[in-house]
Amino acid sequence: MILSLRLPFVPFRALLWRFLGPSALVLPQLLLQPRPGIVQCMAAPQSPIWQRHRGLVWSNPTADDSVHIRAALLCPRFGQLLEIAVEFGLKRVRQEWGILQAEPAFEVERARTAVERILKNIEKGFAIAASRD
Repeated sequence: MILSLRLPFVPFRALLWRFLGPSALVLPQLLLQPRPGIVQCMAAPQSPIWQRHRGLVWSNPTADDSVHIRAALLCPRFGQLLEIAVEFGLKRVRQEWGILQAEPAFEVERARTAVERILKNIEKGFAIAASRD
């Protein structure tokens, strides 16, 4: 005799809520917010930088650049953010950081000090490099 166990259907969002708390539902919304004042095209060619950093948005490798940048800002690493700043410009990285800061979320608060320090150091490095030219 085979016993069958019937488990109740639990939606994925409820599981996220149970195991990760309320921040689990805020993070995807923060990453997918449209940028104000910028029209986005449907199929933009993917930048080669994302091939080197595939783990940022592993579930959607064809995601927009802003989604990748925001994901990198939420898990700040100096080398990664430096590459992104060189590729897209420090202004763009700061713009995406401002969009993330507009929404109160645990992930943003957790990354705030590291991101501010990293961006400040990148800006200093860019200024030194520009003065030597």
